[in-house]
Amino acid sequence: MMPSNGPATVEAIGRLAGTITGTANLATTYTNEFAIAANAAQGFPVAS
Repeated sequence: MMPSNGPATVEAIGRLAGTITGTANLATTYTNEFAIAANAAQGFPVAS
């Protein structure tokens, strides 16, 4: 799961590495929806 400061950390590293040069909407880009769906698809318990 993504910690609350995770998106900002990912963006900072990407900018330092030069892989992020434009703008990004972190609120929609980094969510836990994918991880929750992937866990459910693999049969892992999903927190409600």
